[in-house]
Amino acid sequence: MRQLRQVFLILKRRGLGYFSYLLTGYLWPLLSLSLLRKVSPSRLGRVFFLSAVTLSGALVGMYAGWIWALLAAAGSWAAVVFVQKLSRYFETRRKLAAVRRALSRLQSGPARTFTRWEAYPAPPETRKAVNAVLSASPQAEIVIGQIDNDGRVYCPFGPLPYVHSVSRDEFVPRYRFPLSIVVRDGWVLVRKDFRGERERFLNECFNLLCLDGKANIPRVYAVDAQACIVYKELVQGCTVRDLLVQAGADILTVNVQADPALKKLSASERIEAVWKRGQAFFESALPSPFIEQLACQMDQIHAQGVTRLSLTFGNIMVDAADGRPWLIDLEGSRHDERFPSVLFDYERDRDREKFNRIYGCDLLTEQSARCLIHTRLASEYAPIDFGRGLATYGFWNTDSGTGRWEYLNKRSLAPLLNGKRILDLGANNGVMDLMMLREGASEVIALEYSAEYASMARLVHQIFEWRDLRSYPLTVYQRDMRAILSESFGDFDVVTAYCSLYYLEPEDMAAVVRQASRLSPVMILQAKTHARAEAAEKGRKSTPEYLESLLKNNGFPVVKVISPAGFTRPLLIGQKSLG
Repeated sequence: MRQLRQVFLILKRRGLGYFSYLLTGYLWPLLSLSLLRKVSPSRLGRVFFLSAVTLSGALVGMYAGWIWALLAAAGSWAAVVFVQKLSRYFETRRKLAAVRRALSRLQSGPARTFTRWEAYPAPPETRKAVNAVLSASPQAEIVIGQIDNDGRVYCPFGPLPYVHSVSRDEFVPRYRFPLSIVVRDGWVLVRKDFRGERERFLNECFNLLCLDGKANIPRVYAVDAQACIVYKELVQGCTVRDLLVQAGADILTVNVQADPALKKLSASERIEAVWKRGQAFFESALPSPFIEQLACQMDQIHAQGVTRLSLTFGNIMVDAADGRPWLIDLEGSRHDERFPSVLFDYERDRDREKFNRIYGCDLLTEQSARCLIHTRLASEYAPIDFGRGLATYGFWNTDSGTGRWEYLNKRSLAPLLNGKRILDLGANNGVMDLMMLREGASEVIALEYSAEYASMARLVHQIFEWRDLRSYPLTVYQRDMRAILSESFGDFDVVTAYCSLYYLEPEDMAAVVRQASRLSPVMILQAKTHARAEAAEKGRKSTPEYLESLLKNNGFPVVKVISPAGFTRPLLIGQKSLG
């Protein structure tokens, strides 16, 4: 009976619309993601397709006989195929139009700098040979390098900088699309020929243009839509694969194919083994922050709705000038305009899992986040809804955690927090700090006495940044809140203490509030209207009346009390003056 009353109370506070959120915002993402992890989207599509055909045939067969059932099934099959092809046709037209608009906009905007042939650091003998051809045919497109399947380059005019040159006999043709380094219109560019595969051609062009200026990806110079050829920026530097090979890693295709140690492995096992070989040389071959920078680049690309990234050693460049990572192959990528969505979360998770396997990292994924929540955030106090099916137990409750924020704190405090620097005293697991940052606070400094809860707060911070694809400026210090009496954390726009200040002795409470009035014009406290019999003294200090008097007598004469009927956690907003 008590639990039933609790359910009615929660629904009364949240409203009947909360049912809709539980179905569409929690259960649907949770179940869909679980299903996608067991059955890939393409296979799932085939299952739905066959189910639709079978169902239509069965329904007709029940009333009209097996001949009409076969006709109905065939008609359903033809209709689905027709709709798929029509949808693909219009999607291709849309992407092609978007590519042309984007290129037109970029070409008519500020000058976009690519590498001029005159500035390209080619050796003198190579430059002389290329210039001889250019002087004879100034408008010609000259291929100065052909890139093979291992990223090595056959250079017909002589060696080129930053590349591993091979002879024509050593050249291993690319399995898929030819890549060349060309001089066109006086620029040094990379030409990628998609051999008429329009879908992948448009994928690459569309996503490169979507990410232009937002991540380290090559800029598009020009496209030939008829021939499915794209010309893009030449990133000057070496691929991760080149640097690993130079350091001694045995990972090239020409070597791996004949390696007896790998012959008995399956194709996927062989790839994993090659990644492991490369990882052994990371420290000696790559700049020290490179892998962290690469993970940040992946996050920046995901933040634009692009997933299915190619993260292998041969598709990541290391900038020769500053060691930054560049992602150079987006032909297989996917752009989701309505992200975040279940499919986006699934594809993003696959990218992160693959990154962890290739680079030996432990970036957060759905599986690892759920494991961390289960092992380290299992406490029912201050439960958290991270969104899209990821939550701790009891997240629906309105007495604490995200539920309390959604029911009372958000609508009462939002105007006071936007753009503000905030000091939070007694952060617990940090959920209120993240809620304030999500609501627009510019920075939160949090003090938490317990080492366990301070660690939880840092984990909650990490999970929210991963979940929201945003950086939240939160700093958690393991400190007693009385540290503000002796340490300097700067000045603030707001000081908060959510259900925490009353754990101190009365004289310490007064001292903390007085110091807060020197640091900030506003102090927000959350009270508690009832306490256990054995905690009567703390219960007296936690009442709205006691805290209102405390604020008024210690630097915040203007106090507003927000106390909804029946809610045990009223808010008090103390200000130095009106306005």
